[in-house]
Amino acid sequence: MTDLSMTLVATESGNMSDLHNMNLHGHESSNTYHQYETFYLRARFITGLVFYPIICVFGITGNTMSVIVMSQRQMRSSTNTYLFA
Repeated sequence: MTDLSMTLVATESGNMSDLHNMNLHGHESSNTYHQYETFYLRARFITGLVFYPIICVFGITGNTMSVIVMSQRQMRSSTNTYLFA
């Protein structure tokens, strides 16, 4: 396996320790490792602390609104039940 393909396998699997081990054996420069590590940590921060809470807030809001609408007697039609599901 070439150095480039090993780098791609290590970064695609999300396992930074494999990339760090390659760095210790001299296959990659420390600058390249630092760039991958910085990207990985930034991506993990953005998805875990920004995108997931935003998606959850929209989901909880939508579900709450659906329950409120379906709790009203005049809104219980077959169309609204289908949209609720």
